[in-house]
Amino acid sequence: MGTSENLYLANREESAISVTLIPSVVRAKWVEAGNTADFIADFYNQCFNDRKIRDMISTVLNELIENAVKFSGSDSLPVNVESNATDSSIVFRVTNSIKAESLDSLYTAFNDLESSDLGKTFTSRIENLDMSANGAGIGLILLKKFYKVRIGLVVYESVDELIKVTVSAEIPLH
Repeated sequence: MGTSENLYLANREESAISVTLIPSVVRAKWVEAGNTADFIADFYNQCFNDRKIRDMISTVLNELIENAVKFSGSDSLPVNVESNATDSSIVFRVTNSIKAESLDSLYTAFNDLESSDLGKTFTSRIENLDMSANGAGIGLILLKKFYKVRIGLVVYESVDELIKVTVSAEIPLH
């Protein structure tokens, strides 16, 4: 990485991007989740100029966006995507509102991420896959297992039977 790239990344404001999505628009055309993830990955690739990092950013962010849209409690409430990059990592925060009855399954999915054997957890999820359920939680397991992404969850107070949540993912760059 050259000197100008290091200077560019030293200023967090210059290496940050924020996007707001409307779930109904993304649901109508799922390719928009991938397009948004690719756009942000290309934005950061100007800094890193590394195809492997660019593809990792796109994959991780696409999963986070799809989950936020899929589990959104309202088609009209926004999904906010924020990111910050330093020379050692990129942090994504995806915030949306979910239905209160979805909270237990969200906690279960995040508790599974703490497993010491993610491969076994993944296999168990596949074996017990309920195709009628909204999700099996396998995407986050794969991100953590194969990309070594640190994943976090913040749950805010509920408003009108919807609960605001933020899922964060930190991608190490070295």
